[in-house]
Amino acid sequence: MDRANVERFIRLEDWSILTLGELRRALRDLTLLTLVEPVSAETRAYWDGRCDEKIDALLSWMMTSSDPRCVDDPTLSTAEVLDRWSQLTLTPISKARLKHVYMRAYFFGFMAAVELPHLARWVTRSGVQLEVCIDAYITTLVYNEYESVVIERLVTYESIPDISLQRVVQLKDIRNQMLSAIDRMDRDGFATAVADLGRPELRVLSGDPRLGPVIESVFVLMTYFVGTDYRRVHDAVTSIVSTQMADFRQEFVADIPDFIDLRGSVEPVIMY
Repeated sequence: MDRANVERFIRLEDWSILTLGELRRALRDLTLLTLVEPVSAETRAYWDGRCDEKIDALLSWMMTSSDPRCVDDPTLSTAEVLDRWSQLTLTPISKARLKHVYMRAYFFGFMAAVELPHLARWVTRSGVQLEVCIDAYITTLVYNEYESVVIERLVTYESIPDISLQRVVQLKDIRNQMLSAIDRMDRDGFATAVADLGRPELRVLSGDPRLGPVIESVFVLMTYFVGTDYRRVHDAVTSIVSTQMADFRQEFVADIPDFIDLRGSVEPVIMY
């Protein structure tokens, strides 16, 4: 790990003397450097490289939305495209741009395409109480190593060995907020709103604001609980753009109505 490279990105506001490849390495290093010490060799090995795909998605969105030199090539993987762009220099506003794209495109991409559809599949599961469905979703997100037993036997976080009472209470509070919001929409209405959120052709129409409390809850699950890949990326990004996690969370929650209506769109910016 190159701590000096990481420290340059954190210290500097103007990244124009740095390259995309250096930013990519810094974010990857930070997913390990932001682990709470002491860190065992086993834990470090578990996280090493685990978040690369999410980091690459973020950087690809950042560059294609703001830099005319960067045109995505559908014949290549995202990692291969970024390898090709690695020597491109960044710009004076790349630091602000990274935060903006992370807040909009990154979370929208993973919520609309991955997390909310996953939750909707649980919510519309017939013959299972809504409360149990939401608990199962939370368990597969925060404790993904238990996914097979959750699916087969509906074992949820309350049955996980060594989970603290405080953590159970926190997760139940989140579940209750999601339960209340989804109950008001009904299960099928929630699933329809989630499907519409992921349809870019509906961007001219307002999204369903009732999704707001659910998006806030899923965001907290993604960024607060240390068992998720999202949390490691969140630690890395908030560290490199010098933003307190609590401040970022407050800003994101305030931005949720636009997040729903704009469906993750990020305004093109010419960086020169």
